[in-house]
Amino acid sequence: MKAARIVTEKIFKLLEAGVGPWARPWSVSTVQMRSLLRRSAALGVSPRTWRRLLTMGNAWSGTTKIREGVRAFAAMTLTASFLAACSGPAAMNAPDSSPAAGSAATTGKFTYLCATGTFAEAIKKAYIEPFQQKTGIRVTCDERDPSTEMIKGAVDTQNYAFDATLAFSGIPKEDWPKYFEKLDFSVIKKDEMDPQWVTDYWVVTDIAAQILTYNLDATNGVKPTSLADLFDLNKIPGKRCFEDNYATAYAWALMADGVAPDKLEPYDVARAQKKLATIKAQIIWFTTGTQIQELIASGECPIGIAWNGRARAAAEQGHKVEVLWNPQILTYDRTAILKGSPNKDAAMQFLGFMTGKDVAGDLTKYVPYVPANRYAVIDPATKDWAPHLDQPAFIPDYDYWDASFKELDAGFQAFKTQ
Repeated sequence: MKAARIVTEKIFKLLEAGVGPWARPWSVSTVQMRSLLRRSAALGVSPRTWRRLLTMGNAWSGTTKIREGVRAFAAMTLTASFLAACSGPAAMNAPDSSPAAGSAATTGKFTYLCATGTFAEAIKKAYIEPFQQKTGIRVTCDERDPSTEMIKGAVDTQNYAFDATLAFSGIPKEDWPKYFEKLDFSVIKKDEMDPQWVTDYWVVTDIAAQILTYNLDATNGVKPTSLADLFDLNKIPGKRCFEDNYATAYAWALMADGVAPDKLEPYDVARAQKKLATIKAQIIWFTTGTQIQELIASGECPIGIAWNGRARAAAEQGHKVEVLWNPQILTYDRTAILKGSPNKDAAMQFLGFMTGKDVAGDLTKYVPYVPANRYAVIDPATKDWAPHLDQPAFIPDYDYWDASFKELDAGFQAFKTQ
């Protein structure tokens, strides 16, 4: 309803003006509280409702995500309170003062589906905060992992809870024009990136790596010299760690068996399974970054495949963890703007800002992932642990991974249990 949208916007402004920003979560001074109550009275919101919500917020304070959830709940609850008090023809036919669809240039805001956890925090510090300061455009970081259903649902219904997404999968190339805006290369500097990192509909914003990782204490000081050593149980006895994912497991097996990184796809499944079978009894299949970090750090897996960020974290804990960069599997996040987004112009400006050579490298101050811009400056403290783009690497075709998932994953799961 129009009235609900108007009131919700007003309440969010009251929450921002009266409660945040705050020195401590949900700390509200007496003066602030009185001012807030006076202004909210005009909306028909009772002081009792405010106090109940603020008390709940104080009790639940802990993380930004929880505070934002309480804040959203407060807005919805107060909106319902207002509509209940003011229901009737006048309320239902209130003039719509919200910006018209397509007026991104005047609204100066958009919502970015920007992942979760420490990576989302890095995105905020490296890109969102300086962009807001420079342009005045307000960026909301929606800390959720994207899904195909979320993206398609937003575009198909034209109900945009978010305007751009940091990562996506499951949308084939032929559907990109249907679900994503065409990029404006007068804003995004396409010529500063290698062709594999940018298309007409998305641009890579960060690149991570899977690499051969080992713990020298657990290998008794023996250093692997090539990927072949991962499959040599005589040279380095003990468990091996692989991601529980056919796409990366098959790739590592095939490269160890002599297949060049640029010749891996489509996978020779029989060959990959035959290679994995030589060490199958010693494989530990991991599913999370935390798990592989602990397995390598503890020495339970003397050698295995880990993400570069997790290898670095284990080393910084004081463990004798080292890596080999030749070869590596480069995984990457693609940012795209949803087709028909009313805030597409603001999102496009942000995309040009975060991928530009002067800013793109700032992400490496917080996480060991590199930008796609070839001229970006990598933070010296991160450089040794960031993906080495000058080394041989397998760059997967995500469209192939998506298209082959159902068939190849079923065979992979059967292989593991045989």
